[in-house]
Amino acid sequence: MSRASQTSAWPRAAALAAHLRLASALPVLSSLTCVALYGSTAAAAPALRTSVSTRHAEVNVPFSIELSVMGDDAERGGAFRLILPRGFEMSGPRIATYRSFSIGRTMQQSSGLRATWRVIASKPGTYTIGPPSVQVGSKRYTGDTVKIEVLPAGSGPRRRAPFDPFGLGAPPGFPGLFDDPDDDLNNDDDLFPPAPEEFRTDKALDPLAFIRATATPQTVVVGEPLIYRAYAYGARGPFNELKSNEPTRADFLAYPIVENSMGQDSHRVRIGDTVFTAVKIRETVMVPIKTGDLVIGPISMGFGGSSYAYGIGRGLNRESAAVHVKVIEPPAAGRPVGYTLGDVGNFVLKARVEPRVVEQGDSVSVVVRLEGQGNLPAALKPPQQNGVEWLEPNVQEQIDPSGSSLGGWRRFSYTARITKSGEVELGSFKLPYWNPATKRYETAQADLGSVRVDPAKQPLEETSQEKDARLDLAPRLELGSAEQRQFRITDSWYYWLLLFGGPFGVVLVHLGGRGTRRFTSRLKQRKEASETLASVALSKAREELREGNTKQAASELERALLHAIEAATRVKARGVLRGDLPAELEKSGATANVSEAVGTLLDELDAVRFTGATLDEALVERTRNLMRDLSKLKSKGSRDTDAGTAS
Repeated sequence: MSRASQTSAWPRAAALAAHLRLASALPVLSSLTCVALYGSTAAAAPALRTSVSTRHAEVNVPFSIELSVMGDDAERGGAFRLILPRGFEMSGPRIATYRSFSIGRTMQQSSGLRATWRVIASKPGTYTIGPPSVQVGSKRYTGDTVKIEVLPAGSGPRRRAPFDPFGLGAPPGFPGLFDDPDDDLNNDDDLFPPAPEEFRTDKALDPLAFIRATATPQTVVVGEPLIYRAYAYGARGPFNELKSNEPTRADFLAYPIVENSMGQDSHRVRIGDTVFTAVKIRETVMVPIKTGDLVIGPISMGFGGSSYAYGIGRGLNRESAAVHVKVIEPPAAGRPVGYTLGDVGNFVLKARVEPRVVEQGDSVSVVVRLEGQGNLPAALKPPQQNGVEWLEPNVQEQIDPSGSSLGGWRRFSYTARITKSGEVELGSFKLPYWNPATKRYETAQADLGSVRVDPAKQPLEETSQEKDARLDLAPRLELGSAEQRQFRITDSWYYWLLLFGGPFGVVLVHLGGRGTRRFTSRLKQRKEASETLASVALSKAREELREGNTKQAASELERALLHAIEAATRVKARGVLRGDLPAELEKSGATANVSEAVGTLLDELDAVRFTGATLDEALVERTRNLMRDLSKLKSKGSRDTDAGTAS
């Protein structure tokens, strides 16, 4: 080519290159224009996708539910929730951030969040789970529901690893060769919060399942409360309690806090290389009543579930070791006069005397209230004063375990008869006790003050007992024959025959009626105690809600509802499976609406405890209204019981 032709070709090549650069820039300009137009409009709602690890789950075998949130604002999402039907338990969610890229004519990038729940079903059936939801900004977005079929334990399809299509398993010497790397439901500790310190232990007593019992503290003085706790650990996942036997504790007074594992939270505890599912099955405040090396016997329990069964209808049984407690007396040095062995705690005495002005021979009312933490004494010693006679008191009490201690109050109502006139000092009630917190003796005291006693308008008649005592003590001034004893009708045998024969016949006639009335009275007292516990738990729930402790508030609401159920229907709801509770309530006379409302409310409280769902005053008010409906049922049941007794 000549030099002239080369020179003329350069402008054409430059023009062609410019056209090519313009053509390649058109997609970029188009994308920028779209971005600008999109930015000028409102932000689009995030895209949600719900997925499930399997459509055919098995009873007590975990599976996962996943909610993916994609969009520009997805990473700002939080407060994930998942609604489950009755009979399901869940843990989580585990939340992860992810990003995706797509490369075509242009490169696109998207980001989002992925929430994963671990779910376990307790009974077979076909269920609809969800919908899951997420809070993004000021709005809550809801995903789709999923439908699964829950199969009986042991009948589900066997899951095969991706590299073991024929299900032959790993060859000898190569354990875990065909394990599924994506199966992290049982191996990922991030799905669960860390277990409380009380569940942790350095050594597994059995590689499959075991029970661990503790007593805190292990050295106490007589009357000092201690906490007995028992925990069950299983290496094959969740389990339920079967055929448990209580520990022997003949040398202790017992005040239960946790009576069984029903409703207790399960935790994942790593011991060595194994992750165990741990549940608290017992918690009791115990008070030793004598000194020595006292023993709390073993507690045994069956582990229920397909992963633990070794025969039809039989579970794996385990027993804890016995717990030894060393019980001693408080020190003899510095022990105050009047101290009674076993009076241990921190107490306060308060007293009230009415009236303060009486006539000689009349009585005053003295009410002494003993309150505090520890082993509250069952009796007090009235002060001994000349001219003051004390009658046996009427005692009322309310003693319950509070947290990890024992506390409450006892009220002693005395009647004191005053037989002399003037300004009479009644003295003081004093209670020496051993305080284990300060390691010293202390004394609670309530001063009664004085009472003005006006002289009697008529001389007081001397009682026969006082007269006999005076005559017996008076010295004889001269010798003589013995005083002839006056004949009394009580000396004859027929008097005693008539005295005991008549009442004995009446007792035989009315024995059945008295037994029925006593039984009815005990039932009434038991119901009133449950009502009191329900009211206390409802008040504690309001306090926890005001302090922002939603999980504690949910637990107190559940406790209040369970006590209200027991007061109204005599059904111990903690010992009934959640799915069977509505049917048990209907058998006890509850309407279908009330039974369904109880189940729904318990599910919502579980959601607050396990998922961090919100709890507001409206939920507390619903609980109070449902307790009121149950109390109406109790009133109807009481009328039916009275009618049956009358018939």
